[in-house]
Amino acid sequence: MIKPNPKAEKWVKANLVKLLAHGWTKDQLFKPGKFSYPHGEWGVIYTQSWPCEPELNSKGEIVFKIQKTNGSFVIQKIYPRKGVKNGD
Repeated sequence: MIKPNPKAEKWVKANLVKLLAHGWTKDQLFKPGKFSYPHGEWGVIYTQSWPCEPELNSKGEIVFKIQKTNGSFVIQKIYPRKGVKNGD
């Protein structure tokens, strides 16, 4: 069974109040999936590639700004699912 990513878990716990205020649910952040990883829906702390320290933007998105070897940047975002009840 896959374990939470320690970097992700630490960051999510440190930013939990802000994440919840932006519409994230605890299930979206912490719940293990029902199917083998990466199939189905897994909490953010199970995201295995955590390339750098992310930021939380004003829309509640977790944003990674990753610098490539040529100096350019790639932006990756994880969005909170809106309108979700009880982790469904």
